[in-house]
Amino acid sequence: MIKMGLKLLLAFSTIIIIGSEAHCKASQYENDINKWQMASKLIVANKTNKAQRILMEMLRKTTLSKSLIYLTLGRLTFQDGKFSKALQYYRNVEQDSPYWMEAKEELAWTYIRMDKADKAIANGATLLTPIFLGQMGPEPYFMMSYANLMICDYEKIFHLSKMFKHNESAKVEQLELISSGKPSKTLTQAFDKLRKGPYHT
Repeated sequence: MIKMGLKLLLAFSTIIIIGSEAHCKASQYENDINKWQMASKLIVANKTNKAQRILMEMLRKTTLSKSLIYLTLGRLTFQDGKFSKALQYYRNVEQDSPYWMEAKEELAWTYIRMDKADKAIANGATLLTPIFLGQMGPEPYFMMSYANLMICDYEKIFHLSKMFKHNESAKVEQLELISSGKPSKTLTQAFDKLRKGPYHT
């Protein structure tokens, strides 16, 4: 009986410990989310020094994706006009991260601000490959057109315009439906997936 009691006590204690650890992890995650949101608000308020201190601390220890922190630091230093530093942060965003495409586009914009159109084009071209079709919005087309305008490559600009019309026309149609107040089957399906998916709470 004593052995059985000890086993039950051990099992119960283990459940409590696991539950406590899970609660602590959840609390830490919420705390880190709050820290990142605070840093983002400080960047918008142009209080970048305070934001940078928070983000650098989070790089040392955080439950969030470090790629998100690097992306945010890239935006902060870009805003401050520290373009070389911004490049370093954007390059640290991992390729398998959901933030990689954003980082790639913003990396290209950084090169544009540094008057390095060729490097902007080289980085931006990756986003317009067929593999990313459907995942990007109109921004890369605009960015690439601007970079090509810097080097007076008008033929490429017209080509990008045709690409945009061909690849994005379906999205434009859906946006027009939404703006007119008419039901959109695509939007309904997207909301259904969100309700059923891992982001629904």
